[in-house]
Amino acid sequence: MDREAAEISFRKTVDTYGDMVYRLAVLYLKNRADAEDQVQETFLTLLRKQPQFQSSEHLRAWLMTVTANGCKNQLRSPWKRLTAVREDISHFTDSNCQSDADDRLDVVQAVLRLPVKYRSVIYLYYYEGYSTHQTAKILSRSEGAVRTQLRRGRELLRSMLEGFDDGTK
Repeated sequence: MDREAAEISFRKTVDTYGDMVYRLAVLYLKNRADAEDQVQETFLTLLRKQPQFQSSEHLRAWLMTVTANGCKNQLRSPWKRLTAVREDISHFTDSNCQSDADDRLDVVQAVLRLPVKYRSVIYLYYYEGYSTHQTAKILSRSEGAVRTQLRRGRELLRSMLEGFDDGTK
């Protein structure tokens, strides 16, 4: 493949998967600037390594794995532990209907309050549509652990949202 075709292919990949990578990074990092940095790092890794993929699903899973691992590395850094995190969830709530947007905002806010181990499996399973098997591979966890984390995450979400509906937080 010549340089121009490779550049067009790379741009198409960024256009196709950029939002998905960004949403996952925001979910982990809860900060727009850090998420944007992680998106850039993910695509730079793709550009540097230029791996060959069997299908678009393989590429998608690779991007999710690289993003998740990069976010985990950022969260482990001493600098990240010392800085305050801000929640930036506007990217998750694009809607023309205000009541639907408000409902989704409540759910997204509840998801963002979950511990990261629950937050990541719920995002991959419900927002990105991965199976528990695929989620387990992306996050390097067993399928049983993913199913348990989904169940516990749903229970936590249910209790958070029921508390919200009752007017208590």
